[in-house]
Amino acid sequence: MKYFPSAIFLLCALDFQVATAQMFTQTNRFVGNSIGVSLSPVVFSPLKIKHQGSRLLKSSRTASFEVGLTYRQRINDKWGIIGGAGWGLVPYNVHFKFDAQLTNPGISAQTHDAVYYEYIINHYVFPLSIQRLFRKSPNTFYNVELGIKLNSTLSYPYETSLGYSYQIDTSTPDVPVFYFQLDDAGSKYSLSYLAKFGLCRVTNRSNSFSANLVANYSPSNVGRGWFEFSTLPFESRGTASLGRNFIGIEVAYGFGLFKGNERTKKDNSLFKSYFNDLQEPQ
Repeated sequence: MKYFPSAIFLLCALDFQVATAQMFTQTNRFVGNSIGVSLSPVVFSPLKIKHQGSRLLKSSRTASFEVGLTYRQRINDKWGIIGGAGWGLVPYNVHFKFDAQLTNPGISAQTHDAVYYEYIINHYVFPLSIQRLFRKSPNTFYNVELGIKLNSTLSYPYETSLGYSYQIDTSTPDVPVFYFQLDDAGSKYSLSYLAKFGLCRVTNRSNSFSANLVANYSPSNVGRGWFEFSTLPFESRGTASLGRNFIGIEVAYGFGLFKGNERTKKDNSLFKSYFNDLQEPQ
């Protein structure tokens, strides 16, 4: 019995040491090679319009999307290269609203008011980017990507047009008010530049989930066109150009090709674990 207090003390000390070691055990996962899928709801910039005369025609930002398949090649714990292929739509929007009596003082309508959304231009995309990861926690990273993208327009060459007219009564022909035409910009292929920033989280099965802000800029246009308003007492016409510039959100999921993408650092010493954590590069 005289050894009982000493045994209790030793058990308590051992239990404290084990608990301390478990507390400071850190499992650092990393993003390995993976095949993934992505969906990006985006908002395209409006048409660039050059007016001659009155500025009746306007354009606004237009929502669209891109979907893709990706492959990530791990370089080391911090760097990776990501390539892929995808498909998306390049939309545009035009609209106008003005006094209908400008075209005909006797017309009963109050305004000529029209809004058009076009989603007929679609393209394949082939992005390639370099990725830098900054560790936020054992299984979460800040993600930064910079890269380029090859765009291939489908149904090239193409031509789209739309118009607006009105009718005074059933016995008279339509009176044209507005006409717009957009043609291809002269090249099936173009390059754009992309940037992403967001968070990446690694699951217990070595898969990854990412959510990023994404921006795409292209110095070249995908379409060029012209427009004209008629039967007006003043001039209103001009040219328009359509680009591939957008901002949006990308949601991606990667399926790890190798399981067990993790590193476990264990040390039973409270102070050594603490200083190791301080010295571990982020």
